[in-house]
Amino acid sequence: MIKSKFFIFLLVLLFLASGCTETQKENSVFESRSFNLEILDLPNPNLELEEQELVVREVSYVNRTGAILEDEVWSGEIYVTGDLHVPEGVTLTIKPGTVILVSANSDDSGVGGEHIIDELTVEDPSSSEEYTLSHTHISIAGRLVAVGTPEQKIIFTSSAEEPSYTDWDGITFESTSSGEMKYSVIEWTHTGPALHGTDNVSISYSEIRHIFWGALHAFECSPVFEYNVLDDIGHEAFDTHKASPVIRYNNISHARTAIVFNYYDLRSEKPIIFENNIIENNGHLAVLQENAYVIIRNNTFIGSDDTGGPWHYKGFTLNVPDKSQGMNLADNVNVEIYDNKFINIDGPAIKYERVGPNQGIGHTTNIPEPFEIGDNPVKILVRNNYFSNMDDRKYLGQLRNKWENIEVLYNRYG
Repeated sequence: MIKSKFFIFLLVLLFLASGCTETQKENSVFESRSFNLEILDLPNPNLELEEQELVVREVSYVNRTGAILEDEVWSGEIYVTGDLHVPEGVTLTIKPGTVILVSANSDDSGVGGEHIIDELTVEDPSSSEEYTLSHTHISIAGRLVAVGTPEQKIIFTSSAEEPSYTDWDGITFESTSSGEMKYSVIEWTHTGPALHGTDNVSISYSEIRHIFWGALHAFECSPVFEYNVLDDIGHEAFDTHKASPVIRYNNISHARTAIVFNYYDLRSEKPIIFENNIIENNGHLAVLQENAYVIIRNNTFIGSDDTGGPWHYKGFTLNVPDKSQGMNLADNVNVEIYDNKFINIDGPAIKYERVGPNQGIGHTTNIPEPFEIGDNPVKILVRNNYFSNMDDRKYLGQLRNKWENIEVLYNRYG
């Protein structure tokens, strides 16, 4: 009798265990489903729901505008309809393959912003307050992680069916920001990514294209820009202001000016490093302005009559030379140019010019400014480069008439 009751008890236990297993299977199937709406991840599955702290929200196929107040993950398609801000302490993560469609020629936030006004841009309607009030801008004070893959790039683009330059305003990283943009595409914007006072943002393996103003900017910081492709740029592909970035292994084409360097990072006293880049089919190779402290090495500069442009916005036009022009050096620069190739450049590959294209693109002054690199003197070193134009021997010789402290050594011509 006792054995019979025990046997029945075992059968009941086996039945209950079987029921629990089926319930667990059903739950696991439910949890494995994906949703296009908000998904809340819980950090500890062993705690009750009310005890959980929500740590991240994943969204796709939604509109975004204003400030993101908590950590968020984007996937699928995201529609940015107005000025978007990621505050300090908040992380925005973007999954590979995500497409961010920024509202073209509109901004539902009504916030606006500022653009640099100088000799070149004073007549440009895209530098006006009216433009910034009607075009969407993305600003990062927290952390942005936009890491795609070669097969699934993250794309920031215009919402227009037929996009054009200046459809949206651009992306700014503020001094408190950090993060990474890798295998990303930024296109059809007024200005490409601009870093202000942060050394904690890297941009690599990305494409920045169809930009009305500059493509990549560094202001008072020392970031690394590497393995990027920059194409179809109305102002300069790389632009620095009191910054000392490392710029390497990039490909620059169809920019009005490939590089514009102004000053260097006064905090670090390090030079700008520009190395192992390919600069091909651009209007101007480079403009080195006041207090540019630069090392330019192991690059290939190739000129042609396929220089890109012009770039238009509301009747305003940015023109570009028909053939690739050389590198302009202003007063008070400290630059080493060595182990580079200069091929098919129209006129001098390296020359002195007090003001650059369009009266200096607003970055020089009428009177040369004093040099501010500590005890380092103003000097020019041009060494071990190859120039396809035989006349560059003569042009480089003429530079000695401008600078006393210049060395031209071991270069090859023709």
